[in-house]
Amino acid sequence: MRCILFITLLTGVLSSCENGVDIERTPLNKLIAISSFISPQDSVLYVHVYRGQEMGSILRPDSAVIREAQVTISDGIRMTAFTYNASRKCYTLSNQIADIQPEKEYRLQVKVGNTVCNASCRIPPSPVVPIVNQSKVNDDFIALFNWPSSEKNRYYIFNYSLRDIVFRSQIGNPTGPYIRTPTNTLFDRQDKEANELEIRVFNAFKADRVSLAVFYQAVDENTYKYLKTYQDFSNWQNNTDRLIPNLREPQPVFNNIEGGIGIFGGYNRLDTLFKIKE
Repeated sequence: MRCILFITLLTGVLSSCENGVDIERTPLNKLIAISSFISPQDSVLYVHVYRGQEMGSILRPDSAVIREAQVTISDGIRMTAFTYNASRKCYTLSNQIADIQPEKEYRLQVKVGNTVCNASCRIPPSPVVPIVNQSKVNDDFIALFNWPSSEKNRYYIFNYSLRDIVFRSQIGNPTGPYIRTPTNTLFDRQDKEANELEIRVFNAFKADRVSLAVFYQAVDENTYKYLKTYQDFSNWQNNTDRLIPNLREPQPVFNNIEGGIGIFGGYNRLDTLFKIKE
């Protein structure tokens, strides 16, 4: 992910920058790329800081890591410094010290020599537990998720996986529980489909034991815009429309770093485990 993000920032953002960073006046080898996502659930906060490379050079993220930056985070009252972690090749800070809280705004600052980069994000409110209607159809388990009107968050990531599977394959019963990989996990609650989601676990009741883990992450607008434009950039890069030649314009990746490029975003997570059969 670290490598992919770095390449995305230096390719997608350079293609077309959304927030007005003056790429023409900034030599690529002096351009600073930053990525960090924070939440109240994190035990450790991470900030990745990279230096751009000249056009035509070989892109090696490890060699592009900046180790001499001064990285701080502030909630407007208290400022705390990160330290460089050589094994992870990024800057780290214990959340016991940072104490990230829901509905608070945080400001990140990265200094590299004379270059100063700033960004801010607001942690989303704690997610509300969704209303879940459970049903059985033949041997399948179906869960229909609806969000109550008290849910304040507009943007979220919704994903799921099977856990604790115990299944004995036998003649006449060869296939155990499975789910289809979601085609989309990023949602805006202003879209109708984002307010009612269905998960179907096929052959759930053929197992001796199976559980469904559901991951719900409320994300701030910065994170949503980054992930959405990253998807669009990936679709353009992979030419998912199969246009020959691909005449579409490169898709810009969202950037909210003042004085550099990259992303600083916040999220708030709620995990739920459904024991379908135990």
